Amino acid sequence: MENVCPQCGAGLAAGATVCSFCGTRVEPPAAAVTYAERPGLNGMAVASFALSLLWIVGLASAVAIYTGYRARNQIKQTGERGSGLATAGLVIGTFGLITGILIVSLGTIFGGQETAHDTARARADILTVAAAESRYYDVHHSYPASTADLGVGSATLGLNEVINVASGPSAFCVVGTYGDDEPWFLYDSSNDGATLSTEKFDTGLAAENACVAGNVGGFATLAAQ
Repeated sequence: MENVCPQCGAGLAAGATVCSFCGTRVEPPAAAVTYAERPGLNGMAVASFALSLLWIVGLASAVAIYTGYRARNQIKQTGERGSGLATAGLVIGTFGLITGILIVSLGTIFGGQETAHDTARARADILTVAAAESRYYDVHHSYPASTADLGVGSATLGLNEVINVASGPSAFCVVGTYGDDEPWFLYDSSNDGATLSTEKFDTGLAAENACVAGNVGGFATLAAQ
C-alpha cells in the first residue's frame, strides 16, 4: 500500500520523512519483521535417548550409541535441535552396554564355578554311597537288595540331586547327578569306580547302560535315611 501523510492524506514518496504537500513530518514505515523458522528436533537424537533408557542386557544400549553418534553428525550439518538428547543417549547407552557385558561375563564365570562345584559334589556323594555298599558287603558278604539298607543319611543328598543304585551278589553300580541339565556319573564296582573320574553322561539312562558289573538288578533311587 502507498504511504500517505497522516495529516492531509497526500501521497508520500518512498522513504519520505516530510509531506511535500503540507510539510508535516512523518515517520518512515516500519520495516517488515521476519522471524527465522525454528530448527526441528532431530529424530535420531530422540531415538538414541529413548533406547538408552530401555537397556535390555546391552542390546538397546548398542543401538542407542549408534543412533546417538549419527544424530550428533546430522545436527552439525542441519543445525537441528537435540544435541543434548544425542549426547545423553551416547553416555547412558555406553554405560548400559558396559554394564551388560559385565553382567554376562560375571554370569558366565559364576555359572562355570557353580557347575564345577555341582560336578564335584555329585561325584563325592556317589563315592559316599559306594563306600556304604562296601561296608554292607563287609558285614553281610553280599550287596543290599534295597537302597534303604545302605543307611545313607539325608544330609548326603542335595536338593536337586538324584542317585540311583543297582546291586547284585558280588557287584554294584551307582549313578547320580546334582541337578537338572547337569551331567550324570557312574561308579562301577567291577572297574573299581574308574568310570567315575573319566566319563560324563548326558542322561541317567546312558549312565545306567554303561554299567558292566555282572548280575546286578534294576536301578532304584537311593532312599535317604
